Amino acid sequence: MSGGGALWNPLWAVVQTFLPWHCVTNPMKGVVMKSFTFTLVLLVVAVVLGVNPACAATVRLFEGNLILARSGAQSTYLWDATKYVTQLVVDKDLGTQGMRDLQATAMQTLADKARNSKSESILLSVLYSKIGAISPVYGTATFAGVEKVLTLTASRIEIAKNGSRDAAMLLAGQTPPGIKVVVTGALPPIQ
Repeated sequence: MSGGGALWNPLWAVVQTFLPWHCVTNPMKGVVMKSFTFTLVLLVVAVVLGVNPACAATVRLFEGNLILARSGAQSTYLWDATKYVTQLVVDKDLGTQGMRDLQATAMQTLADKARNSKSESILLSVLYSKIGAISPVYGTATFAGVEKVLTLTASRIEIAKNGSRDAAMLLAGQTPPGIKVVVTGALPPIQ
């Protein structure tokens, strides 16, 4: 393959090195080659830009209800994360990694809200409904109370500017500068 400039030639050399010879030259495998090359190019661009693609891809989607409880100098949001925590239980993603997932998703959600807020700071309280034993009378799980898991607090400007980076740091177990994380509860135990 010829042409492509200074960036493409080294990438093509890497592709030729790691793929079997028949994949590179066989026209029937062109789609696989193009897909692999595109993925490789995205990975190289992410590394050059300093983005950790593993972290960016693993922040879970927000599930549950987010309520603006108070606005003003500090906006206070409440996240009923019952659906989110239920999915963590189903995926058996509890313990330290489950808490990191919860914190990262909370940070990403705050970043989305901070972009449209006028407050100086934003606080997010994360809670979920605990499920108790199965009721012998009704045959359904009983309500066992509410668990307040954590609180995130930060400057609105910080969150709006660096929310994605901060979410990736929380996912990796690091507390970002300017972000206050107070863990006040726990996720359900691993069973």
